[in-house]
Amino acid sequence: MSAPCYNCPNRTASCHGTCGEYAEYAEERKELYAARLQAFNFNQSIHDLKRRNNRKLNKLEVKA
Repeated sequence: MSAPCYNCPNRTASCHGTCGEYAEYAEERKELYAARLQAFNFNQSIHDLKRRNNRKLNKLEVKA
């Protein structure tokens, strides 16, 4: 996905605030970012659970 600004003939220094195409692009990027953040948080939670369980198992093995 490339920004609509690339090779845009109407591009100016401050057009992002008024460009409809850029607004759509920014909204899509925001949705993708939110989905990626949610996936990262889920994966991080799984990683934390595995790490916590491994610590518990290691403590049991040391005591045995």
